[in-house]
Amino acid sequence: MASKDIADIAAKSEVAATATGIKQRAPVSDARAGAEKYDNRVITIAFAGNPNSGKTTLYNDYTGAHFKTANWPGVTYEVKEATVQYKGRTLRLVDLPGAYALIPGSPEEAEAVRFLTGVRSDAENAGVGGTNFSGGALGADVIINVTDSCALERSLFFTTQLIGAGTPVVVALNMADLAEKNGISVDTQRLSRMLGAPAVSVSAARRTGLSELLDTAIAEAEKARGDGDRNRSIAGKNQKPPVPQGATEEMRYAFISSVISACVTGCAPATGSLRRAVASDRADAVLTHTVAGPLIFLAIMAVIFYITFSAGNAIAGLIGRVLGALSVYIGGVLSDAGAADWAISLVIDGIIAGVGGVLMFLPNILLLFLLLALLEDSGYMARAAYLADGVMVRLGLTGKAFIPIILGLGCSVPAIMATRILEGRQQRLRAILMIPFVACGSRLPVFILISALFFGRYAWLVTFGAFCAGILAAVIVAFIGSRLDDEKDRPGPMIIELPDYKLPSARTVFISVYEKLREYLVRAGTVIFLSAAGLWVFLHIGTDGYSPDMSRSFGAAFCRAAELFLAPAGLGFWQIAAALIAGIAAKEAVVSAMCVIYGVNGLHTIAGMYALREAMTATGFGVANALAFLAFTALYVPCIASLAVIKSETGGWRRVMFALFIHFLTAYTVSSLVYTIALVFM
Repeated sequence: MASKDIADIAAKSEVAATATGIKQRAPVSDARAGAEKYDNRVITIAFAGNPNSGKTTLYNDYTGAHFKTANWPGVTYEVKEATVQYKGRTLRLVDLPGAYALIPGSPEEAEAVRFLTGVRSDAENAGVGGTNFSGGALGADVIINVTDSCALERSLFFTTQLIGAGTPVVVALNMADLAEKNGISVDTQRLSRMLGAPAVSVSAARRTGLSELLDTAIAEAEKARGDGDRNRSIAGKNQKPPVPQGATEEMRYAFISSVISACVTGCAPATGSLRRAVASDRADAVLTHTVAGPLIFLAIMAVIFYITFSAGNAIAGLIGRVLGALSVYIGGVLSDAGAADWAISLVIDGIIAGVGGVLMFLPNILLLFLLLALLEDSGYMARAAYLADGVMVRLGLTGKAFIPIILGLGCSVPAIMATRILEGRQQRLRAILMIPFVACGSRLPVFILISALFFGRYAWLVTFGAFCAGILAAVIVAFIGSRLDDEKDRPGPMIIELPDYKLPSARTVFISVYEKLREYLVRAGTVIFLSAAGLWVFLHIGTDGYSPDMSRSFGAAFCRAAELFLAPAGLGFWQIAAALIAGIAAKEAVVSAMCVIYGVNGLHTIAGMYALREAMTATGFGVANALAFLAFTALYVPCIASLAVIKSETGGWRRVMFALFIHFLTAYTVSSLVYTIALVFM
């Protein structure tokens, strides 16, 4: 941080991000009434600006939060707020979705405009706007308008609308370090005079200028309050609009052009910025090509899975050895302490085997998240969304739907929430139905384990095939849904800003990977722990009480009832049925369950992998069954967390039950076809 005060903010922040789903929000008057509940000493500061201008990065700097940032527009899709202490003041910081103007054209823009103005926009009343914000009072004491110093002319259109509209504005000239690197210089004092609002150069990435920016914002808010006028919309009029509020776009752009000419230097054709733009255009000519673009995307994803599989497995052995030593040590301690056989079995064969089986794949998960984060921050993913638009339109969606789908590679929960960026209820519902088909990071351990057991050197290719199967199933289901929907919800043309390509930020990538790994480890320590322990009990309690023979347990009897039903899909084994049931809690639990069921506690060794394969093949489970199992786990029902989010986003259980039915039917149908075809050719 740039100062101790800012460091204190990050250390002491209390983040309270709130959001709801498609359900109707409280009337604006109710939210406005909440404004009086805020003490006069609380200063509300809103971060507003164009998409991909660095608002969330600034917000994270001040609050110590780790909300997702990336080098593509649309990452922030809901209003987030935090309360922090700074120099004896209580600040309420609000991060708004990106917007280009006070007249919104998308749900996330409508959400930002509603907060800034306190009223619903025409787009929102027409059903375009989002329905996410349910936090504190609407409106701010001061707005920090975050702009891109490298593209100031584009950013200032929104700025000219905000200044003088009713709330004091401070212009944050973000990415000042990049502007300096490209030979661009901004005269902040002259810019402040011409705009009629303070301007401060900052770099959210390098954390420079943060104290000055926050001090300036607080001063503007207190100056407005000092005028004795408690109505923010009137106090903000102290800043005179640089362009009349009723001005035409031509008038605004003429003023902006004069500002750029007077305040910005270094924009000549010889600058590095222009050279980068030329290089970016050349790259886009290939990467966004109608034919070459999709092929390059598939090749990139194949390479990612190859690296994830090969390099990840090389590291996984170390974790496995640690877990193996831990298992031996704890087993010895329990035995020396005189623990009962069932207690030792629960700890060693249940908890350690189950949780350890999932943790062993941590290096693979780390590599997947790392490579995806590098792609996101490079600017490539926006191009991928552009490429996907042609396909998405045929599915009744826009290329913007590709953004939450890509997020689904990490976890379905935030991906489902990210569908709020889509216009129209039917588009959102189709996207929500598609996302759980995408192979999230939780499915990766299952893919890696089964493919390594049965497909040898082709294992990485089979893993990639399972990923592609999920994408293909999502496309087919969405296509069928689009044909059944009426035409009035058809998407219009997609407009998306393509950011410049850049070297990924180490800090941004680290935060992204750290947050996803933390979630993975939390699940391993909670959901997988409880799932492994519960499954052990489920499979070791029978009519005679505790029994080391799982085949005589109540759980085995229950799962045998599913054998006949699952047999056409190549999954007619009670052990597989038990593993699939465990996977409903979290997909990693499938691996955990298999370690418990087959009594294997050493997957990090060749002997352990061989023992698991032998145990499975002894029941008649072969290569054809393995392919069917991969297809089923790639497509079957969403995890409990995803189902809960589907309910909150759609407003009821009907859509949840529909999602369960569609996903199970798809998984059963596809795995049955795969099994039948595999039997013919193998």
